[in-house]
Amino acid sequence: MPLTPAHAGVVRAVETWHFRSHVGAFCREHCNPNSHPEIKDFNTLVCEQHFKWVAGFKHMTRVHMSAAVFNFFLLLLCWLDHEQYNSPYRTEA
Repeated sequence: MPLTPAHAGVVRAVETWHFRSHVGAFCREHCNPNSHPEIKDFNTLVCEQHFKWVAGFKHMTRVHMSAAVFNFFLLLLCWLDHEQYNSPYRTEA
């Protein structure tokens, strides 16, 4: 059951590598990555790496931020990461 009407159209797919450990009936029916051809060529490894990077900031945000400040902080982090990655001064390691 979706939390809000906006969540009703959200695709809930588990990455192929993790899907084998999802054994529940809900996961098998709604989270199967093979049922969603639109995400076939999606780079899930990059998503995993970004999730791990963002998770490193959870202790800074857990208690002291309102939802609005948290959203701003997250957007700022993503923007700074994007700017650093796309910088003309970036050197390949």
